[in-house]
Amino acid sequence: MRYNRSRPSYRGIPTSGRSQPTPVDLGANLTGRTNASSSPKNDIDTFLAERRQDSGGAAVDPTFLEPPLPLPRNGLVKHYTRGDPVAPLEIRTSGTEHHYFIKLAYFHNNAPVLTVFVRGGQSVSLKVPLGTMKLRYAVGSTWYGERFLFGPETAYAEADAQFDFMIENDRITGYTIELYPQPNGNLRERRIGPDRW
Repeated sequence: MRYNRSRPSYRGIPTSGRSQPTPVDLGANLTGRTNASSSPKNDIDTFLAERRQDSGGAAVDPTFLEPPLPLPRNGLVKHYTRGDPVAPLEIRTSGTEHHYFIKLAYFHNNAPVLTVFVRGGQSVSLKVPLGTMKLRYAVGSTWYGERFLFGPETAYAEADAQFDFMIENDRITGYTIELYPQPNGNLRERRIGPDRW
């Protein structure tokens, strides 16, 4: 994952060196070039498997009987605050097998600000309210709705970075976040369980 501020970006999921303890470096270099010798699909699959293991997820849960639902449209946003959405946020993904359900919450009180669904291989540009926020995301391939997200295979993560959407020198600052494998990342994240989502 990578981010840039104004427009910073975080680029992430490292293409190597995943033996580190949590938090895991998800960042990338500022150019966001992927390592030609690595496979982004395999990197994401390995990362998902590690996150599921750390968050207690199971590869198959025979007791989960919910029917899969159609994927939400890319960029579907649900707002939880009345703040005026003025700061830019762009989220980019790669690959088509894994999708992201992203949640922004205020940093100091954990109150939800918004959620947005981002389909794998697509980007979303939106406006968010001003404030200091944290970013969490759930990732998976089969959608079961907002209650069950991606089912028992859902992997959860929270970015270590604090995202400051603010007015600075008469400019509104925002972020670009890239959620795909890249070397030399600039964002760290920690795996979380569904109870912290």
